[in-house]
Amino acid sequence: MNEKDKNKGDNRLQKKAGKCLAIFIVVMMVLTVVSRVSASLTVPLVSTQKARKDVLNYKIKGDGKIDSANAIYLELLGNLQIAEIYVKKGQSIAKGDRIFRYSLDQLKEQIEKATDEYEASKRAYDKAILTASLETEEADGSDEQKAVTRAKEDYRKAQED
Repeated sequence: MNEKDKNKGDNRLQKKAGKCLAIFIVVMMVLTVVSRVSASLTVPLVSTQKARKDVLNYKIKGDGKIDSANAIYLELLGNLQIAEIYVKKGQSIAKGDRIFRYSLDQLKEQIEKATDEYEASKRAYDKAILTASLETEEADGSDEQKAVTRAKEDYRKAQED
C-alpha cells in the first residue's frame, strides 16, 4: 500500500477511537447522573426528638416452678428479714399466692426507735420553750413570777419522770 492509503486508514482509526471515547464519556456521565438520582431517592428519612424521662412497663407471663440450688438471693424491701416461707421446691404457684412473710420484729423495733426519738425531740422542744419563757420573765424581774414559773417547770419535770 502506499503512504496515502496508510494515512487515511490511520485517520479513520483515530476518528473511530475519538468517537468511541466521546460515546464512553457521555455514557459514563449519564450513568453517573442516574446513580446519583437513584441514591438520593433511596436515602431513609430520619426524624429526631428531645430525650424525655419516661417509665418502661413490661408485663411478663409464664408458668414455672421454683427451683433452688440451696441458695436463694432475693432483694428484700428495706432490708427486712423473712419470717416464714409458704412454698416448697418444685411447687407451682399462681398469681396472688403467698410465697413468704416478712418478719415484723424489725418493724416493731424501728417504730419503737422512731417513737423514742420523737419523744426526746418533743421534750427538748418543750424545754427550749420553757427556758425562753423563763428568760423573758426573768427580764421582767418579778420574784413572784419567777417562783410561779419555777413551780411550773418542776411540775412538768415531775410529770415527765
